[in-house]
Amino acid sequence: MNHPKKNKCFFIFPILLLTIFSFSLNAQSKSLIVTTFSPLQDIVKIISDSNFEILTLIPAGQDPHLFEPKPEILLQIKNAEIIIANGFEFEPWLNRLTKALNSEQKIKIVLAADTIVPIYFKTPRVKKHGSHLHSHSMDPHAWNSPKNILIYIKNIKTALCQLKPDQCKVFEENSISLSNRIQTIDSNYALKFDQLPPHKRYFFTTHGAAQYLANDYQLNTQSLVGVSTNQDIPTKDLNNYLRWIKAHNIKVLLAEPNQHLLLAKKMSQILNVTVGPVLYLDGLSEPTGPASNVEKMLEHNLSTIYKTLVLIP
Repeated sequence: MNHPKKNKCFFIFPILLLTIFSFSLNAQSKSLIVTTFSPLQDIVKIISDSNFEILTLIPAGQDPHLFEPKPEILLQIKNAEIIIANGFEFEPWLNRLTKALNSEQKIKIVLAADTIVPIYFKTPRVKKHGSHLHSHSMDPHAWNSPKNILIYIKNIKTALCQLKPDQCKVFEENSISLSNRIQTIDSNYALKFDQLPPHKRYFFTTHGAAQYLANDYQLNTQSLVGVSTNQDIPTKDLNNYLRWIKAHNIKVLLAEPNQHLLLAKKMSQILNVTVGPVLYLDGLSEPTGPASNVEKMLEHNLSTIYKTLVLIP
């Protein structure tokens, strides 16, 4: 009497095993994409629609300027199809990292900022015997501009289509949807900033990561340190900051997380300014923070800067 039930179970069990095995194979067959930091990870995630496994080297909330790859990263990225990096000298360790991989493995490097016109700045270089020169370097923080993010989206979508042509239509649709949302953010703030008088277009940050954003909306910005957070503040610059702050009625220093916030608190007393809300100019916030994806990051930064400018007397 019990034999039919046993036979039924006997046939169902292999089917369940086959289903689980197929699901496992499908999960393992996903191509690995490595991104260097959190905004790129978010863009890839949105466009790819779960078609790839994504690994980011510098998670949200960490300072990318202080990052140095550890040896174990080689094991994590050795099977990657592509590495999506920012470019503009933002990842000075990337060439060393790829060269350290097996020479037989050719991992394609995609630069998300490709075709964007870079902003150049002067950096001092000390020659032998103490004399100084200046070299021109690129400001890497192009992702803080909504207009530039549209180029990031296009470049990443193109790379994903080349990697998986059969899903290109999905990538195209997702990239258009994301681009439309970014364009809405850009249009809204272009209108807001356009209504500000000239004297309310100056803001002060802890490090020079907002110049592309400022250029989008005809704003002027100054910062305590240069484009890298591991630079020191030259003592001779303090008087220049004081003059600039006084000339433009600057009352607020817009800080950033981690060591930026400590720097802002220290320097605010010297410069007679208050520490304002936190900007996220070097990457996304933690998932529970106000800048947990690219859209929220742009919205948060633009909103914070606009509210600060409105308060200038």
